Amino acid sequence: MATKKKTTGKDGKLSSKLKKRVVEAIMELNLILIDVPEEYPNAEWYLNEDMLHLLTDRSHDIDNKHKAMQDRSIAHGLIINSSGGG
Repeated sequence: MATKKKTTGKDGKLSSKLKKRVVEAIMELNLILIDVPEEYPNAEWYLNEDMLHLLTDRSHDIDNKHKAMQDRSIAHGLIINSSGGG
């Protein structure tokens, strides 16, 4: 049986190595949004039901009673234990 690696320091905070990985992942997501506007200038991230979506535009149509616009998702992936949305 596999054992979990220690990810927290003595004070209960993330180890510096893991914190660095989290920051790098967030930076990579931000870089994607910098590149996407060439094709989709209003692109944004949206977290719904633990699925992270890259949308071509806003997640909800504010002119149509905030109707969800799920067809705007151009890429998505599961973010486990995210407790996001819906």
